[in-house]
Amino acid sequence: MSKTVLEQEEWTSYHTFLVIFLSVYNFISLFSIVYTGLVLPAIAATFNIGTPVIASIFSIIGIGVIFSVFVRRIPDKIGRKPSMLIISLIYVVNLCLSAIAPELTLYIIFRLISGIFAVNISNIIIAEEMPAHNRAKISGVVVSIGMSSSILASFIATFNMLAYWRHFFLIVNIPGIIAFCILWFKMKETRRYERTKTKKVENHTLFSIFQKKYIRILLLTSLIMFTSQWIYSGGIKRYFTVFLFEEKGFNPFSFGTFQPFRNDFFIGFLSMFSYIGSIIGYWLSGYFGDRFGRKKSIYGAASIYLVGNAIFIFGTTEIHFLIGMFIININFAIFSTLNQVMSVEFWPTEQRSTASGWVFVFSSTAGIFGNMIVFYLASTTSWASTFIVLSILPVLLIIFISFLPETKARVVEEIFETEIEQKTK
Repeated sequence: MSKTVLEQEEWTSYHTFLVIFLSVYNFISLFSIVYTGLVLPAIAATFNIGTPVIASIFSIIGIGVIFSVFVRRIPDKIGRKPSMLIISLIYVVNLCLSAIAPELTLYIIFRLISGIFAVNISNIIIAEEMPAHNRAKISGVVVSIGMSSSILASFIATFNMLAYWRHFFLIVNIPGIIAFCILWFKMKETRRYERTKTKKVENHTLFSIFQKKYIRILLLTSLIMFTSQWIYSGGIKRYFTVFLFEEKGFNPFSFGTFQPFRNDFFIGFLSMFSYIGSIIGYWLSGYFGDRFGRKKSIYGAASIYLVGNAIFIFGTTEIHFLIGMFIININFAIFSTLNQVMSVEFWPTEQRSTASGWVFVFSSTAGIFGNMIVFYLASTTSWASTFIVLSILPVLLIIFISFLPETKARVVEEIFETEIEQKTK
């Protein structure tokens, strides 16, 4: 199978199906992530722990992602299609088990296992199946549609979170995984992966990616993903509910105790409004990435993110929080999506999942160390001070991304040859 056939540009009905299928896949994954962030105070209250302790709990849970590199090896060994089913089922089943866990230890265990299998290979499939000129655009569309789950999660959060947070994990995830399994039967193995099975390729191991030729790109892609992960797992997007409840006069479980609208209903409304920004941002990420390039788009989004960060931290009224979170979400969506796109574009097909798995593992350590730093800072200072300190992260992202080559509209085989193999035309 020639490179030309692999990179066919004609859009087919199967490409449309892939967009729908991967959108459902992302809907399930993103709902659990967003909803967990929204109900952190409720989870803390359920297990009788303080809200700063939640950060340390998720540091422990974050250890699971270190072992996900072994799971990332699976798609390179048995194929993209069977891996999608196996990995997704184990991930969702353990999420559901955590939702019914009667005590904290079991909750941590189930969430830890789900973290090991929290492996999203959507961008791998997109890199191998979609035309190069709109690869980022399709990635943005898929995540944007999947991110509609954030609106659902936010709507649910307008209810009494303490009483119902467990139930809604089950109500959404069980039908979601059933729909995913039905659609999975129509999925085909990617053409690029099938090609690796019909030609002689080097027998790669789990650690082959640490060859000298890969190290520079491996380090840089890990750093940009590490920074994005920390911005999410240890910043305003993760802990904004706790910040509003503990430092801005909001009450999590009663209506209007402090000031008009400063209650859990407003938190849900704020989330729905701001996550509309996420959906727009994910959609725009692909357009910007394919139109202006990955790097320029990330520079702009990370810079504007800092503006939203400042508005939210120093805001005093509801409108400040709404505007701040909208800016934060729309720009985080842009740079985080393009970081993920770039993290899979440099590798050969036979190592793409494994390589991106190592990037994911390295970057996910931000969830462990980042949450521990958040726990320390929030316990000894304040949530506002913690967010101010972590404002350096978007600046670091801009610095790290400047060292990566642009990949806009480039065929993945050509990116590998020029940037990894150092071949010239």
